[in-house]
Amino acid sequence: DKDGRVPENLVDGFHGGTFEGTRSWLAPRAATLAMMKHELPDLGACNEVYFAFHEEVELAAIEIWNYSKTPERGAHEIELRVDDHIIY
Repeated sequence: DKDGRVPENLVDGFHGGTFEGTRSWLAPRAATLAMMKHELPDLGACNEVYFAFHEEVELAAIEIWNYSKTPERGAHEIELRVDDHIIY
C-alpha cells in the first residue's frame, strides 16, 4: 500500500479538521534525518514548510491542523512568517 500522508495534502482545498490519515501529511522529524544517514542527529533541527508566491496574494485565512493521533506526536511549536516577519 502507498502511504497517503503526502505533502500534496498541505493544500488540498479541504476545509475543516480531520482525523483521516489520508488528508494529512507526514515528514520525519528533522532531528532524525541525520540518523537515517548514520550520522549524529542535530537535536536543534526544525522541520520547515515554505509557500512561495511569485506575485502578491491576499490571504483571508490560514488553517493549521496538527497531527493528533497521539498527544506525543505532531508539532509542539509553530512559527508563522510573512515576508520574513513573525506574525504568529
